[in-house]
Amino acid sequence: MHAAALLQQNPVMAVQKVVGQFQPESLTDSKLREMVRLLPEEVEHFRKMFELAAGSGQTTLQGRLAVSFFARSGLPQQTLKIVWATCDRGQKGFLTRSEFVLAARLVALAQVGLRPTLEQLLTYKQKFPIPKFELPDNIYTDDFDVSESERAIKHEYDTTTQKWRRTLVNVVIDRYAFAEGAMRAAYHMRDLSASGEKSQFVAKIAKVIGTPVAQYFDDVRMQTEAQKWAHEFNGKNVPKRVEFIAAYVMELIDRPSRPICGVELFVPGQYVKYNNNWDWSDDRRNTPQAFSHFTWEASNHQLLICDIQGVADKYTDPQIHSINGGGYGQGNLGMKGIMKFLESHTCNHICRFLKLPAKASKRTDVGTVVMGANLQGTHVPHQTKSPGKMEEVVRNLQMQWQQQLQGLQQQAQNIAMAKLNAERRKMQEQHMLEQKEQQRLLEMERRRLDEEKMRWLESEKKKLGEQMERKLEDERRRVEKEDIQEFHVAGGPLDRPSAGKSMRGSHRQVASAGLTELLGLKTPLSPHSEANLEAAGAAAGGSRGGRPDSLHELQLQKDALPNDWVRFEEAQTFFSVLPGCSDASAPAPAPA
Repeated sequence: MHAAALLQQNPVMAVQKVVGQFQPESLTDSKLREMVRLLPEEVEHFRKMFELAAGSGQTTLQGRLAVSFFARSGLPQQTLKIVWATCDRGQKGFLTRSEFVLAARLVALAQVGLRPTLEQLLTYKQKFPIPKFELPDNIYTDDFDVSESERAIKHEYDTTTQKWRRTLVNVVIDRYAFAEGAMRAAYHMRDLSASGEKSQFVAKIAKVIGTPVAQYFDDVRMQTEAQKWAHEFNGKNVPKRVEFIAAYVMELIDRPSRPICGVELFVPGQYVKYNNNWDWSDDRRNTPQAFSHFTWEASNHQLLICDIQGVADKYTDPQIHSINGGGYGQGNLGMKGIMKFLESHTCNHICRFLKLPAKASKRTDVGTVVMGANLQGTHVPHQTKSPGKMEEVVRNLQMQWQQQLQGLQQQAQNIAMAKLNAERRKMQEQHMLEQKEQQRLLEMERRRLDEEKMRWLESEKKKLGEQMERKLEDERRRVEKEDIQEFHVAGGPLDRPSAGKSMRGSHRQVASAGLTELLGLKTPLSPHSEANLEAAGAAAGGSRGGRPDSLHELQLQKDALPNDWVRFEEAQTFFSVLPGCSDASAPAPAPA
């Protein structure tokens, strides 16, 4: 048999099939106490709870009282049937204290989204939650089952910060709609993160697939902002306070495509529409019409809240008209919607109580009466404006609106021009800063290049100086070397006064081979030639009395030389550079 069919036909069999070997009738009181794991600090709380359900001094809880008490838990009837079948051992029709504690434990599990079974109770390792019995009655149908909970993201609008915040919650949504409109269907919904009346909501889901998501957020934002104006309206000490029901945007993340729906707090009662967003209004109630008129004046003619509907003075689904027609969804008809409402509005006692500018009245006031010192609960008559004056008021309003619109347009142009000028100045300043930065970088680069050039010139100058010093040193060494070589060839320095005498004294000691090498002869001198040379040298030296003339000696030597000397002219030139021997102090060369 199918589990659902078995559950409907025989809940006891269904429970026995779920819990298996844990049969309720086989459990003793000691086993029940061990199963529920009642802590010492919980004993007093459950004792008071049992006395509240069964009555003071009672030892059992009768079935009739149990039904009334457990219905306050907010659980569907089918879940409560399973809890009763599990705890009523032997189907005796009442619960003992231990059985009541077991039932309270199962109710607590169901309230947190778990299945109310013995198996779940035994496997639950955390601290048991406290069951809540706060509802006056169970307003939900049997289709509600906490085990059918699903996750959702709740989006809330904060009018103070004008930002959205989101929270992850668990909800249970009824499978069938309890009301439908042209665009959306309304479902009962329960928020498991809250308790009591604060957990009861209505989920409005679009009937047409593809409804813009922004429409849901616009509706919630309008309703939240309308509550701000309602708070200001209530601050005027009006006879009846108004309130806009708290609304949210709910994103069902466990469903395919993550659908979006609008959610608001459930308010029991009959819903009534008091005006729309065009030119219709129900003047049998004064407070809704006066509130719409109040928002136009209190906002300094910037917006008007209309399309008022709800239960008594708890309103929902308002529409906001703004003078520029921007925001607040598709129902924002702008200045046209505002003018239509003002043309059709009838000022009432609350309008005059709030000292709002009077509008044309269409009928005698019906509805709320302002209680004052001179009124004593009676209707206050009022004067009716003539159509001509009403047209004049409308014309003045239109002119005022046109002037305000032109002023706003001019202000928008001024703001745009100011922004453009500010952007232009900002760009110019940025350009100047960039130019200064480029100039600074160029100056730094120029200085760096100049410093690098000076370092290079100093380096090159140093290298050139070192090269010149090396070349001068090499040249000096070469000259010294040549001087030394000439010194060794000449037998001594050529620039000394005694150089000629040294040469004349040394030629007799030079061998024939040495003269041959010195004079560069091709053939060496013969002994006869050497003797002639020596004799000529001696004769030359003796004829002068020890003071030989070098040129004379050279002439004599020339005569003594053979004719095969090929370099005699060179030798003559060589000897011609020898210094003269006119110095009397110079000693005569020693004879050979």
